[in-house]
Amino acid sequence: MAKGPIETSNPGPSGKPATIPLRPRLFARLRAYFFAGVLVTAPIGITIYLAWSVISWIDESILPFIPAKYNPETYLPFSLPGIGLVILLVFLTAIGAITAGMVGRMVVG
Repeated sequence: MAKGPIETSNPGPSGKPATIPLRPRLFARLRAYFFAGVLVTAPIGITIYLAWSVISWIDESILPFIPAKYNPETYLPFSLPGIGLVILLVFLTAIGAITAGMVGRMVVG
């Protein structure tokens, strides 16, 4: 990288090659890096925020239906985010397995 001004092939008003100061190129590069960073981190941040919101919403909806005896938050001094989501996935998988078994028996029979 050049440390001083950059000479161009176009002569300036004095007949000498015109020089372009380095400072505008540096700020233009920094601005481009900043916008590239925003374009990379914004979708990641939005995805994390939406995932956290959905998991929290599912937890708030599912956990009241779990008896305290089976709720791990009863025994632990901290909350486990996502436990409602895990329980929902297990429940839906079990319903799918039961339904697939019943439909399979009806088709074969």
